[in-house]
Amino acid sequence: MLSLKRKLTGQQAMFTKPIQDSEFTGELRKQKMLSLKRKLTGQQAMFTKPIQDSETATEVSYEISRMIAKRSRPFNDGDIVKECIVIAAKKMCPKRMHSNCR
Repeated sequence: MLSLKRKLTGQQAMFTKPIQDSEFTGELRKQKMLSLKRKLTGQQAMFTKPIQDSETATEVSYEISRMIAKRSRPFNDGDIVKECIVIAAKKMCPKRMHSNCR
């Protein structure tokens, strides 16, 4: 019990340290804050891109399924495969598709 009290007291002192004693003051503090914000934004962006990719893949799957159901032809028809690839390309990478269509 005594060691736990000592541990908590030591941790509390770390958080109650006055700002004036900090190594980051003035302009250095602002630069450090901006640096930390940029790092956080970069870390958050790493999680949003896979979610967007997953949603796009779901949309592509839906569009292809819809097109196949509309046609009601066998899957080995070459035109259907080509149309499926075009649909996927339009949704997954629209910038490349737009530049290649000119």
